This record gives sequence, C-alpha cells and structure tokens, in this order.
Amino acid sequence: IYQTNIADPDSAEFKGLKSRYDQFYRKPLLLPWFVATGYDALMILDEVITRQGVSPEKVAAGLYQIKNFKGASREISINELGSSPLRDVLFQVID
Repeated sequence: IYQTNIADPDSAEFKGLKSRYDQFYRKPLLLPWFVATGYDALMILDEVITRQGVSPEKVAAGLYQIKNFKGASREISINELGSSPLRDVLFQVID
C-alpha cells in the first residue's frame, strides 16, 4: 500500500517542487504534503498580490477568485466560503 496526500505525485508541479527541494536542501523530501501545501499557499498569495495588490482587502477578495490553481499538492479552488475542500483520490497499483 502506498499512501500519499499529494493528488498526483507524478504531476509536473510536484516534480518541479521536489527537484528544487532536493537541490536546495540536499536531502530527501520526507514530508511532501507539508512542503507542497506550504509552497502552494505562498504561490497562491504571490499570484493574488501580483494581480490585486497588497492591501488586505484586495488580497482577501483575490483569494476568493482562485479557481483551478495547479499547485504542487493538488489543483486548488477557493469557494465562496473561503474554503478549498479536498476530494479523496485513490490510486491502483497494477503489477
């Protein structure tokens, strides 16, 4: 059994993050979910600030506009309640 909270560990976004992590820290990425979600949070914030500006009101409004953001952890959309619900993903290993 292989368990992961990364929606697609073979995605280009996650592989890119892992490659940069390995080069920078020169050690294995042991907690991919925590690293990927933290990275995604900063990348979403960067996108919102780039589009909207830095005022708290504009950042807050911009976060609600995030739809289908291709993050390292998964694709992220923020709903009208300010949440980004997860969906379960199941992989089958065929040998």
